Amino acid sequence: MGAPHAFPFAGEPWVANELAEFQPRNPRGSWFDLVGGDSPGPERGEVLRVLEVSIAIEPDDKVRIFALRFSRWPDRAFDSREFRKIEPRADRATPAADAFIAQMRHVARPAHAGAR
Repeated sequence: MGAPHAFPFAGEPWVANELAEFQPRNPRGSWFDLVGGDSPGPERGEVLRVLEVSIAIEPDDKVRIFALRFSRWPDRAFDSREFRKIEPRADRATPAADAFIAQMRHVARPAHAGAR
C-alpha cells in the first residue's frame, strides 16, 4: 500500500455530461477573482451540463477537488463543491401508438347523421 496523498479529496466525484446546479457556499452567491472582483460564472440556481472534469488542488483548504468546466466558460474551471448533482428524471416510456389510442378514447364521438 502506498502512502496517503498529501491532499485528500473533497466532494463527490463528477463525470462529463452530468447536470450541475449552482448552489454557492459563498454568501455573496457570485464568483470572484483573486483580488475580490466579480468574475463571470453561473448564477445561483442555474443548471448546466458538465463539459469536462479535472482534478485540482484547492490551496486554501489543502484538498483535491473536482474542477468542472462548462461550454459557456470553456477556459474556466469551477469548484464542484459549489454545485449539486441533478439526477435526470426517468419517466416510463410509452409507445406512441398506445398513447394515441388512450387519448382518442377520451375524445367526444360525433353524433350520427340524422339522429335527433
